[in-house]
Amino acid sequence: MGRRGKRQKPAAPPQFKFGDRVRVKHHVVDSEYDDIPLGGWRGKVIEVRYLNPPSYLVRWDAETLAKIHPVYKKRCQRDGSDYRGMSFYEEDLEPDPGGPLEIKQPTQIVTRPLSMDEEETGYGLCSGSPPMTRYPSETGTPSGYTTAPPQRPDRR
Repeated sequence: MGRRGKRQKPAAPPQFKFGDRVRVKHHVVDSEYDDIPLGGWRGKVIEVRYLNPPSYLVRWDAETLAKIHPVYKKRCQRDGSDYRGMSFYEEDLEPDPGGPLEIKQPTQIVTRPLSMDEEETGYGLCSGSPPMTRYPSETGTPSGYTTAPPQRPDRR
């Protein structure tokens, strides 16, 4: 007979279920943008992940979406994230008691430095590429901007 491994402690049952209204605890900040506090944001649980500890996908309610700082929305759009919801571990959420929405707003927005590896810095002078130059097409009409003259066919 083989040896038995230690039995793992079963995962605790989730505190929240699908459809529960929840609020983010006031100490929580966004893990990607640590200058954006999430405290007080509220929404509805739209997915329960039975992990140890449980995690939840929360979709923000209309009032929260209306009060989200525009910098956060812009960052999410730029980075391809959906600002309308987020995943959380159970420890970061509490039941929403209702009442007026009191969300924490950023007190100091931190602009991230430009990166030479990212598309958004462009491929012009910032990344060491030659500046964009306008060349006429072979028909003599403007063809737009390019980084090199048009290729001529080989004549042998």
